[in-house]
Amino acid sequence: MPDKASIKVTEIFYSVQGEGINAGVPSVFVRLFGCNLTCSWCDTKYAWHKDFARFDKRSAVQVAEQICVYGLSNNVVFTGGEPALLQPAIRKIRKELLVLSSDFSFEIETNGTLAITDSFWDVINISPKLENSGQKPYEILAQGWPQKSWWKFVVDHKADLTEILALMEKHNISHQRVMLMPQAQTRKQLVAASPKIIELCKQHGFRFSPRLQVFVYCDKAGV
Repeated sequence: MPDKASIKVTEIFYSVQGEGINAGVPSVFVRLFGCNLTCSWCDTKYAWHKDFARFDKRSAVQVAEQICVYGLSNNVVFTGGEPALLQPAIRKIRKELLVLSSDFSFEIETNGTLAITDSFWDVINISPKLENSGQKPYEILAQGWPQKSWWKFVVDHKADLTEILALMEKHNISHQRVMLMPQAQTRKQLVAASPKIIELCKQHGFRFSPRLQVFVYCDKAGV
């Protein structure tokens, strides 16, 4: 049966991971279309918002072949939108990739509201949305995340820490797996906010995560 072009893909591009434990690692990004949240400060609204929507429909084979065009990296990052909405599609893409090469690692960026059901992920980045995102109820998360998961929080105000600590207690999250990132959409905002976030990390034993995509490219898409 032919592989139907049914996966909504906003963009596929080659860059370096901007956030998290793999920050700076050359990676191929697969940005899938669709999200179950509507964060006010989202910098990728074109991956879910009807007024900015940008996607085309591709088959898993087409996506895999496009990923392999960038032969310099074996780290594949699925992002969005919310890629957890499209886990069956990701499974198909992974299957096609492994036909072409066994030398891939897989990373996912998720808001944590939907459980990740597959075990093949090398890195799981969970970014729960706090009240500063405009989400209600912002504290609801799926249960049972693997211990290897990394938790990334966008911090706008010091008061956000109360929410973060409550989520950590509720979900038994280790301080060593938590990363804080400044809420910023421009390089100037990022530079201004970073020292305060670093101080919070020092006080609580968290990691500071850069946001290289903001520092280098600001709000430019697909880089």
